[in-house]
Amino acid sequence: MPISIMELLLSRYDSQNDDAVEEYEEILQNLVWGYEKKIPYAEEYFKGTGFRTNFYSRAVIISKMSEQSIEQLQQKDRNAILFSGMPDAQTVYAIDELSYQLIK
Repeated sequence: MPISIMELLLSRYDSQNDDAVEEYEEILQNLVWGYEKKIPYAEEYFKGTGFRTNFYSRAVIISKMSEQSIEQLQQKDRNAILFSGMPDAQTVYAIDELSYQLIK
């Protein structure tokens, strides 16, 4: 649970600096790193909540980095599927793809 709390706190970060995109990129890199580290332990420790909080946090940071990236999503209007913690498989895939594209 502490990891999920940290991820949610990262998603709440709001930068007013000129380097905001770089700061958000670093946060997104850390969230992707955490996501990848959770995968081998998914069944043991992270049954769903850990992945949902990471997904939500990445979606929020992506929307702060690049609003046009969120516009690509089918569920772009911050509806229940994208921001309820219960996204569909297509939206999860899209957030995963955007995460990797934006941290390159």
